[in-house]
Amino acid sequence: GILALHASAVLHEGRTILFCGVSGSGKSSFARWATRCGAQALVDDIAPCTTTPTPVLLPRYPQLKWAQPLSIPDGAIGIDRIVFIERGAAALGVQSLPMADTRLRLIRHTVAARLFPRTLTSWHLDAVTELARSVPASRLSWPECANVAIPAQVAAALTELSKP
Repeated sequence: GILALHASAVLHEGRTILFCGVSGSGKSSFARWATRCGAQALVDDIAPCTTTPTPVLLPRYPQLKWAQPLSIPDGAIGIDRIVFIERGAAALGVQSLPMADTRLRLIRHTVAARLFPRTLTSWHLDAVTELARSVPASRLSWPECANVAIPAQVAAALTELSKP
């Protein structure tokens, strides 16, 4: 009953944002920079979620890459936005994604999609579909830049992504 996404997540201005992407796309880096801009780290690398009755993140999962343990309470946290990070773009940008595109991207970024037997694969695809249907998703184009420019980029993206 747990859907494990290859993602990092932060809490910013009361909204939970999951950052999905391929290895090296900047999920963990973006989340770390977001904490410097006032966000609270929730998970890194693996984001366990449930989709019923509503999509929630289970942030106390122990597989973390960060040196310090996260000081967040046990419990489920509602998911407000899913963001697919793409590095190397010419400019910073946020684009809303349709449900069908979100579903395909989520399938690519779930941890066990290729490991499940047929019976669990059906459940897995249903859970991904429910998550895509219930939570708005965006594509974040995050350009390569000098470290000095990163805080302003992250702050601008967080402002856009934290809007209801």
